[in-house]
Amino acid sequence: MKKSVFLLSLLLIISSLTVFAHDHDLVEKFTTTSVYAVLAVSVLVIVLIIASMLHEKRKKDSFKWGIFLGIAIPVVLVTLYVAGSTIYLNVVSDTKGPVHWHADFEIWHCGNKIDLLDPTGLSNRIGNPVLHEHGDDRIHVEGVVVKYPDVNLGKFFEIIGGTLQRGSLTIPTNQGILNMKDGDKCGDIPGKLQVFILQVQNPEDHKNWNYKQIKMVSYDTYILRPQSQVPPGDCIIIEFGDDRSYTDKKCETFKVTEQRGELSGS
Repeated sequence: MKKSVFLLSLLLIISSLTVFAHDHDLVEKFTTTSVYAVLAVSVLVIVLIIASMLHEKRKKDSFKWGIFLGIAIPVVLVTLYVAGSTIYLNVVSDTKGPVHWHADFEIWHCGNKIDLLDPTGLSNRIGNPVLHEHGDDRIHVEGVVVKYPDVNLGKFFEIIGGTLQRGSLTIPTNQGILNMKDGDKCGDIPGKLQVFILQVQNPEDHKNWNYKQIKMVSYDTYILRPQSQVPPGDCIIIEFGDDRSYTDKKCETFKVTEQRGELSGS
């Protein structure tokens, strides 16, 4: 009987994982479900412990077993679910496990540097646990990446409450939503949205890096390089202004590293 119950429970867990496998927000689904499950089991355990204490004097074997199973079974099931979902995510994800990537960025609108909305709350971030920003002009990718397109540049701006498409950008700022699209004026000149990537070509040559500036065409689908430090991680310059083939802007981390003689390029 006990073996049948265990196998049935395991089957239900596997079935739930299969259902979630079709969801684009797989990591968030598992995280949210796991948190709620742990909280629910915690409340149940507390209630059963209180019930056990209230019936201290008239405990029968059947009552003791009921309390024990009432605690043990949910705890085991939740543990199996959390462990199973973690293993499952690692297996099906493109990264085959958690990653920690960074890329720095700057946004310029008609010659003015723009800051994103400041993060609030205990998490101190805008975005989700996997893809976010901490008010530091840095894209953070932390955790399991199920599909690489889930962490592209367009997805980042979507996650933080904006949009990025070819020819247009919308971002949240402390002053409200800022929109910019091709053809909008910068003074008397029609502006154009452009994205430049300062990309290290030899990331393995520690502190002897060389970077190349690339003007992106499909910038909304760009996926940052898998680097934890910047540099050799990317510097992304988003610039709205007159059409140009080259930007004179540079992320602060690139400037500092270049001044130390550890980075060169153009």
